[in-house]
Amino acid sequence: MGVWDTGPFDNDDAGDWVDEFDEASPDERLILLRSTLQTDGDNLEIDRCLTIIAAAATVAALIPGGPSVDEAYGPQSLNESGVLVTPDLRDNARRSLIVATAAGSEWSELWAEVDGRDEALEALHAVLQALIAK
Repeated sequence: MGVWDTGPFDNDDAGDWVDEFDEASPDERLILLRSTLQTDGDNLEIDRCLTIIAAAATVAALIPGGPSVDEAYGPQSLNESGVLVTPDLRDNARRSLIVATAAGSEWSELWAEVDGRDEALEALHAVLQALIAK
């Protein structure tokens, strides 16, 4: 796993997910978002955490007034994504983001090991705020 910064797309797993999102048809993008955001509990491995974070950031960016996406690493197809963010999708993204970044998650523990958890959480603040706002 390569991680080069704290942003939601600043790692190899997110990059692979973004490629899949951009290459999918508009109908497949919603399916990909929903399947990525499914959580089966709170013991998620790091690769799942990173793809959940990327998917949640994508949902947040699709919300009018949501945070912008880093053009270098984030999805290039947002303007023509064909995805309508419903309240259900927004809530699912919010819940999954919270699970992926919770204090006991592998993502959280790895960032804590390098004393970067607070900075990594701060990088996701705008994403979480967009997913909370109604």
